[in-house]
Amino acid sequence: VSHPKLTETCSTLQCAEGMSDSEYAAFNIYKHIQSASSSGDIFEKRGEKWRIIAASVKYNSIDYAIVVTVPNTEIEMVSTTTNKSINKSVISMIIAFVFCFAGFVIILVCFSNWMIIHIVNPVNDLREVFSLVRNDDLTSTIPTKASSKDMKLLLDAFSKLMVALRFGSESYSKG
Repeated sequence: VSHPKLTETCSTLQCAEGMSDSEYAAFNIYKHIQSASSSGDIFEKRGEKWRIIAASVKYNSIDYAIVVTVPNTEIEMVSTTTNKSINKSVISMIIAFVFCFAGFVIILVCFSNWMIIHIVNPVNDLREVFSLVRNDDLTSTIPTKASSKDMKLLLDAFSKLMVALRFGSESYSKG
């Protein structure tokens, strides 16, 4: 048995670990080595719960048994810390998602507003002008501000149409 706390005066595992006779009897290291449980068994030492994990290792022709003991409080502390870290990360991701979604909505609203100002409003202005033309009012002017080449072509065509309608209208030429 190799243990970092073994000395000449303390040469047993029971002494090195500071176990009482009943704790050492319950510990029974050979049972743990034989079972080599990957999840670890729980034993009590100085009134505190510990976890023991044993594994067999073969090196050349020699078989070794490695035994590791860890206080359960350390395992629980790591678990609690990890859980808190995960919760913090999830909350951060939710907040980031909310801000990204809000940003997307703001961009969508701004783009929609731009579309209304640059496309829908000029078309509505043309609709109003031709509503007046339908009532033989040819005094209106076609808006000249265009948001795109297509809108500019449309406005130019309607301006020429208005000129043609004015030349062909007797009521417009009489004033």
